[in-house]
Amino acid sequence: MCSSKIKITNLLLSFLFSTFVLINIKVVFPSCLPYPTAENGTLIKDCQPYKAIGVNYFDAFYRVPKNPQDKSYIQGFEKLSKNGIPFVRMMASGFWPKDWELYFKNKEEYFKLLDKIVRTALPYSLKSILC
Repeated sequence: MCSSKIKITNLLLSFLFSTFVLINIKVVFPSCLPYPTAENGTLIKDCQPYKAIGVNYFDAFYRVPKNPQDKSYIQGFEKLSKNGIPFVRMMASGFWPKDWELYFKNKEEYFKLLDKIVRTALPYSLKSILC
Protein backbone atom coordinates (compact mmCIF):
# COMPACT_ATOMS: atom_id res chain seq x y z
CA MET A 1 0.00 0.00 0.00
CA CYS A 2 2.81 2.39 0.84
CA SER A 3 4.54 1.58 -2.44
CA SER A 4 1.42 2.33 -4.47
CA LYS A 5 0.90 5.58 -2.56
CA ILE A 6 4.46 6.66 -3.43
CA LYS A 7 3.90 5.75 -7.09
CA ILE A 8 0.70 7.78 -7.20
CA THR A 9 2.41 10.71 -5.47
CA ASN A 10 5.35 10.54 -7.89
CA LEU A 11 2.98 10.33 -10.84
CA LEU A 12 0.99 13.30 -9.57
CA LEU A 13 4.16 15.33 -8.94
CA SER A 14 5.48 14.45 -12.40
CA PHE A 15 2.20 15.56 -13.94
CA LEU A 16 2.18 18.85 -12.01
CA PHE A 17 5.83 19.54 -12.85
CA SER A 18 5.24 18.78 -16.55
CA THR A 19 2.18 21.01 -16.61
CA PHE A 20 4.11 23.83 -14.93
CA VAL A 21 7.00 23.51 -17.40
CA LEU A 22 4.67 23.40 -20.41
CA ILE A 23 2.73 26.43 -19.22
CA ASN A 24 5.97 28.37 -18.66
CA ILE A 25 7.35 27.37 -22.04
CA LYS A 26 4.18 28.65 -23.67
CA VAL A 27 4.44 31.98 -21.84
CA VAL A 28 8.18 32.43 -22.36
CA PHE A 29 8.29 31.06 -25.90
CA PRO A 30 5.16 32.18 -27.74
CA SER A 31 4.48 31.03 -31.25
CA CYS A 32 7.56 31.83 -33.29
CA LEU A 33 6.76 34.17 -36.17
CA PRO A 34 9.19 35.62 -38.73
CA TYR A 35 8.28 39.19 -37.71
CA PRO A 36 7.93 41.01 -34.37
CA THR A 37 4.60 40.68 -32.61
CA ALA A 38 3.09 41.79 -29.31
CA GLU A 39 1.73 39.32 -26.82
CA ASN A 40 0.13 40.39 -23.54
CA GLY A 41 1.78 43.80 -23.81
CA THR A 42 5.24 42.38 -24.52
CA LEU A 43 7.06 42.84 -27.81
CA ILE A 44 8.25 39.46 -29.13
CA LYS A 45 11.10 39.16 -31.64
CA ASP A 46 12.82 35.90 -32.61
CA CYS A 47 10.54 34.09 -30.13
CA GLN A 48 11.89 36.05 -27.16
CA PRO A 49 10.74 39.16 -25.29
CA TYR A 50 12.44 42.12 -26.95
CA LYS A 51 13.46 45.50 -25.58
CA ALA A 52 15.39 48.08 -27.57
CA ILE A 53 15.95 51.78 -27.76
CA GLY A 54 15.66 53.52 -31.10
CA VAL A 55 15.91 57.15 -32.04
CA ASN A 56 13.83 59.71 -33.89
CA TYR A 57 15.73 60.56 -37.05
CA PHE A 58 13.03 63.00 -38.08
CA ASP A 59 14.59 64.45 -41.20
CA ALA A 60 16.37 61.42 -42.67
CA PHE A 61 13.77 61.30 -45.44
CA TYR A 62 12.24 64.77 -45.05
CA ARG A 63 15.11 66.54 -46.81
CA VAL A 64 15.45 64.06 -49.71
CA PRO A 65 12.37 64.96 -51.81
CA LYS A 66 13.62 68.56 -51.74
CA ASN A 67 17.08 67.48 -52.89
CA PRO A 68 17.35 63.86 -54.15
CA GLN A 69 21.18 64.19 -54.30
CA ASP A 70 21.31 64.76 -50.53
CA LYS A 71 22.83 61.60 -49.07
CA SER A 72 23.74 63.05 -45.67
CA TYR A 73 21.38 60.57 -43.99
CA ILE A 74 24.01 57.88 -44.67
CA GLN A 75 26.41 59.52 -42.19
CA GLY A 76 23.62 59.49 -39.63
CA PHE A 77 22.97 55.78 -40.26
CA GLU A 78 26.69 55.07 -39.79
CA LYS A 79 26.78 56.89 -36.43
CA LEU A 80 23.62 55.23 -35.18
CA SER A 81 24.86 51.79 -36.20
CA LYS A 82 28.23 52.30 -34.48
CA ASN A 83 26.34 53.16 -31.30
CA GLY A 84 24.23 50.00 -31.42
CA ILE A 85 20.90 51.66 -32.20
CA PRO A 86 18.64 48.97 -33.75
CA PHE A 87 15.94 51.16 -35.29
CA VAL A 88 15.09 54.67 -36.39
CA ARG A 89 11.76 56.42 -36.53
CA MET A 90 11.62 58.79 -39.46
CA MET A 91 9.03 60.99 -41.04
CA ALA A 92 7.78 59.52 -44.31
CA SER A 93 5.72 62.51 -45.37
CA GLY A 94 5.86 66.24 -45.74
CA PHE A 95 5.27 68.61 -42.87
CA TRP A 96 4.35 71.82 -44.68
CA PRO A 97 2.04 71.88 -47.73
CA LYS A 98 5.04 72.73 -49.94
CA ASP A 99 6.73 69.50 -48.74
CA TRP A 100 4.06 67.41 -50.48
CA GLU A 101 4.87 68.74 -53.94
CA LEU A 102 6.81 65.71 -55.21
CA TYR A 103 4.21 63.32 -53.78
CA PHE A 104 1.37 64.98 -55.70
CA LYS A 105 3.37 65.45 -58.90
CA ASN A 106 5.16 62.09 -59.04
CA LYS A 107 4.14 59.48 -56.47
CA GLU A 108 6.28 56.80 -58.06
CA GLU A 109 9.43 58.90 -57.64
CA TYR A 110 8.42 59.86 -54.09
CA PHE A 111 8.11 56.20 -53.03
CA LYS A 112 11.27 55.27 -54.92
CA LEU A 113 13.19 57.76 -52.78
CA LEU A 114 11.52 56.49 -49.60
CA ASP A 115 12.31 52.86 -50.49
CA LYS A 116 15.91 53.81 -51.19
CA ILE A 117 16.37 55.30 -47.73
CA VAL A 118 14.77 52.32 -45.99
CA ARG A 119 16.99 49.93 -48.02
CA THR A 120 20.05 52.06 -47.28
CA ALA A 121 19.46 51.64 -43.54
CA LEU A 122 19.51 47.82 -43.72
CA PRO A 123 23.29 47.29 -44.19
CA TYR A 124 23.74 49.34 -41.02
CA SER A 125 21.46 46.88 -39.16
CA LEU A 126 18.85 49.61 -38.77
CA LYS A 127 15.17 48.89 -39.03
CA SER A 128 12.87 51.76 -40.00
CA ILE A 129 9.64 52.89 -38.41
CA LEU A 130 7.88 55.29 -40.75
CA CYS A 131 5.52 57.92 -39.43
